[in-house]
Amino acid sequence: AGIRVPYVPCLSLYISARYKPTKPDMLFFRSSLPGASPFLRVLRLIEAENEAARGSSGVNIDTMTKSMTFSEMASYRSIAMLPHIPNALRLSDMYCIGIPLFIPDEPMIHKFIWPDDPLPL
Repeated sequence: AGIRVPYVPCLSLYISARYKPTKPDMLFFRSSLPGASPFLRVLRLIEAENEAARGSSGVNIDTMTKSMTFSEMASYRSIAMLPHIPNALRLSDMYCIGIPLFIPDEPMIHKFIWPDDPLPL
């Protein structure tokens, strides 16, 4: 009863880049979500607090401002991102590369993806 649409998982088989950190930095993946700017501000506050506690420069957060190759992304120590949908392709791509990812967990991620949702989680 009905049409069964085949499910094809995104495996990112087209990516040959692999995690090879050469930069001591975190890359903040660009995002057009309204909450991206405050989220980056919180990351920078955490960065400053860690730097003050250690007394030395720790992780610097680079913001992606232009297109980058997968190899360029793989050179960062980690990536922080706010996916615009729960199954964002960039999430699968970065997972395939093997780079450590930092994304908000539930229920916070839902508030970034659907900020105007009147139903509480």
